[in-house]
Amino acid sequence: MASGWVKQEYATLMQRSIENGRRFIPLVIEDVKLPEFAATRYYADFRHVSDAEYDRLIVKVSEALRNG
Repeated sequence: MASGWVKQEYATLMQRSIENGRRFIPLVIEDVKLPEFAATRYYADFRHVSDAEYDRLIVKVSEALRNG
């Protein structure tokens, strides 16, 4: 996340999601500091979750993408 290239890629992703009306849902799988534009959005936090919680989050993200 500290790489300038990675930040640029995420900024481009965010811009495209806004322009095309598509959902952008970051999936956090490790301890990282989200860039500001991603941190202000809903994100699915998969760090330190049980199997049941993992399944619940997958369903929630899937529903958000289908309904978006």
